[in-house]
Amino acid sequence: MTEHDDVILPGKRTELENLFETFAKSYPDSKQGKVHVTLYAKGRSVGRANYESIVQAHANGESVTDDILLKLLPHSDTSGNRERGAWIHVAPAVTKDVKEWFRGC
Repeated sequence: MTEHDDVILPGKRTELENLFETFAKSYPDSKQGKVHVTLYAKGRSVGRANYESIVQAHANGESVTDDILLKLLPHSDTSGNRERGAWIHVAPAVTKDVKEWFRGC
C-alpha cells in the first residue's frame, strides 16, 4: 500500500490501469500519436525561443509582463491567439485572453 491508495477507489484503479494499458499499446505508435509527439517537440522549441527573447528584453530594460502572459503560457490554437502572437501549444492551459480570464475570477 502507498500513501495515495485512498485517492482512487479499488475498482476505479483497475479501470484506470486497463485504460492506460490500452492507450500505451495503441496511441503512441499511431499516426495521430506520432503527430502529437511532433507537436510537443515544436512547442518546446517555440517556448524555449520565447523564453530567451523575454530574458533578453528584460535585460534590455523592456517591460515583459504582457509577453510573459502571452508567450510563456500555452494557449489554444484559435485565430485570436494566433493574431495576438500567443504561444500555441498542443496542450493549452489558456483558452482565452489570460487577463480577461483572471479578471473574471
